[in-house]
Order: sequence, then structure tokens, then C-alpha cells
Amino acid sequence: MALGSILLLLIGETFAFHFIEQWRYVDAFYFTGITIATVGYGDITPKTDLGKIKKLPEIRKA
Repeated sequence: MALGSILLLLIGETFAFHFIEQWRYVDAFYFTGITIATVGYGDITPKTDLGKIKKLPEIRKA
């Protein structure tokens, strides 16, 4: 159950950031995975206001 929730969050957020920030899928997947893992390297960050706002709920879910 928990693994399914994490995978669903990972896939959904990857698609969202691919479209919102116009990132390649691999970059969006990497960014989402790093955020969920709460590592936060800071090498990739949202540039648009919508991307920054979209990130807040994901941080709270992790």
C-alpha cells in the first residue's frame, strides 16, 4: 500500500513537472525522487511560479 502510494506520487509529480517546467522526463523524475526522499540537492529547482507553488504540497506529502 505504501509503496503504491509512493509510486503514484512519483509518477504523477514527474508528469506534472514535465509539463509545468518543460523539463525532460528524466529530470522531472530525478527532481521528484530527490524531493520525496527529502535529500534536496538543489541542483534542479522550479523556475516558474506555478512550478514553485506545485512543489509545496509534494514536500508536505513526503
